[in-house]
Amino acid sequence: MLAFVHIEKTAGMSVHQIFKRSYGARYATVERWSLADEYFSARDMRALRRLYPRLDAVGGHWLKPWTDVGDACPGIRWWTFLREPLQRAASHYQYRVEWEGDPRPFEEWVRLPRQRNFQTQKLVGSEDFEAAIRVLEERFFFVGLSEHFDESLVMLQRFAGDPRLRIAYRAENVAPDNTIKRGLLSDPATREQLEDANRADLELYRYVRDELYPRQREKYGPGLAEDVAAFQRSPGPPRLDSKLLGSELKRYALMKPCVYVANRLRR
Repeated sequence: MLAFVHIEKTAGMSVHQIFKRSYGARYATVERWSLADEYFSARDMRALRRLYPRLDAVGGHWLKPWTDVGDACPGIRWWTFLREPLQRAASHYQYRVEWEGDPRPFEEWVRLPRQRNFQTQKLVGSEDFEAAIRVLEERFFFVGLSEHFDESLVMLQRFAGDPRLRIAYRAENVAPDNTIKRGLLSDPATREQLEDANRADLELYRYVRDELYPRQREKYGPGLAEDVAAFQRSPGPPRLDSKLLGSELKRYALMKPCVYVANRLRR
């Protein structure tokens, strides 16, 4: 089973659409089956697989490789996208303000423990970037970079080894105005705060950008640039198709109601 660790503001919504169009009702964007949990657990996976007996791929914010979810899914194949940490954090704050109405000023938000080294925490549940590097090297079959999104998708398609995976996409959840983000990155004081809150993430990102990602390019072999160019010339997907509709229907008509009931019962 392919398992996409969706780190916020790394182009994950576009990835979800790719997988819905490829796998239809065999793909699930995971939910916590208990709001008391901080992650999607092995118990949640067992419950999900009762709803999706032919589940081939999962993804989501709550899916984290440091949890016990692998106990319920032997052979799970982890992968993710990373993004330059300062850009990602500034985009995350902008999203929280504009779309979620977070009233906290940036100086308070950036000091929240859960916002520090956000990408590293997603991967290992702590701010230990060396542990995150080990996890990526030992447990992940692919790590993409948002800054090289198209190239990453082309490599993912080959490394996943599944002919059903169709990587044509439409950009999703793109900010119409990046004024807040640009302001945070251009102001020396707020940029310094971003750097302080993302030191482990910066080390992790540098390692992936300079060592792991180039090895993936080398593994792909000759012709990568040509394959990316051909992909970029190809037509995008239709706005609606049967697999996309099937995936959304199953999610909203079956999975979400079941998750809601489970959360009510587990209070």
